[in-house]
Amino acid sequence: MTAAPSTGVIAGILALIAIAIALAITAGPNIALAVPAGAAAVVLAASLGPYGVLASRGEDRRPVHVPDSRPSLRALRAFAGDRIHREELVLLLDQVERAGPNPRLPSRPRGELSTIVSMNAAGFRKYVATRVEQLERES
Repeated sequence: MTAAPSTGVIAGILALIAIAIALAITAGPNIALAVPAGAAAVVLAASLGPYGVLASRGEDRRPVHVPDSRPSLRALRAFAGDRIHREELVLLLDQVERAGPNPRLPSRPRGELSTIVSMNAAGFRKYVATRVEQLERES
């Protein structure tokens, strides 16, 4: 198994291409210098394609994981403790409440949201359970 194309190698080839192009441009009417420099730039640019194919041959081809956006899975990620996912879960509960028993629920102040998502894991789980129970009673 070989590694994916090295960023350093590709950057080096791109730098050589830039040098060859600059040399061809600055050569001006000097055809003896401009043509070989331009040809070198073209050959180097053309080498990027085969290099990528050869370097990635045999590479581990695991499927790319696309995150699932279903609310149930977003909720499970929220309990892992990630602040952004916790915030998303609180806002989802607000959205459910607005869609059901409390359509006039105002937007949650940023400070209140920050306090909720920074709770310890047990406190956050209790907050969510209380909100869900409340939504069940009111629906």
